[in-house]
Amino acid sequence: MRPIDFKLVRYQQGIMKRLSGDDFGDSFLEVLTEHGRDCWDLKQVIRESGMVALLIFSREAPPA
Repeated sequence: MRPIDFKLVRYQQGIMKRLSGDDFGDSFLEVLTEHGRDCWDLKQVIRESGMVALLIFSREAPPA
């Protein structure tokens, strides 16, 4: 079994998106797409505070 790499990303929605209820709209999809291109898989979203979420990604580690 291959080792797994993990990555933690802070995602800030911005005040206008938060107020409009679009916390995880287009800008969130852009972050997912960007990381997905590098084979990162979103595992969990943790709301750290009102406007900050922690995104936990993982992927198989490259061969040594």
